[in-house]
Amino acid sequence: TNYKIFIATDEEPFIQYMQSAYGDRVVYQHGIYRSTRGGIPLHMNPQHNHSKQGEETIIDCLLLSRCQLQMLSFSNLSLWAALLNPEAQIIELSKNYPFRSPDEPTLMRIINTVQLSKCNG
Repeated sequence: TNYKIFIATDEEPFIQYMQSAYGDRVVYQHGIYRSTRGGIPLHMNPQHNHSKQGEETIIDCLLLSRCQLQMLSFSNLSLWAALLNPEAQIIELSKNYPFRSPDEPTLMRIINTVQLSKCNG
């Protein structure tokens, strides 16, 4: 099989894990802000340039939106990547998290609602 795995994450340990599991199939933005194991979450770190981080996040989102298959967690970045490519196959990873209530909207429910309102509006 000839495929690449694009990773859009703000966690450096996840990049390292995926590289150890999938080697050179893993593609990601190099040299951007990411949290390290035990480090301060990016959105809470006053030492980071948040404008630059926002730019990097938008680039990640646009790159992810170009993927044919998107394995997504529940996040705004995931939502926009899916909405920007309605032809992509989506696998929602967070829909069965134990802390989610059954009546809480899933990422796919939000995507379908937005797409329906675009068609009807």
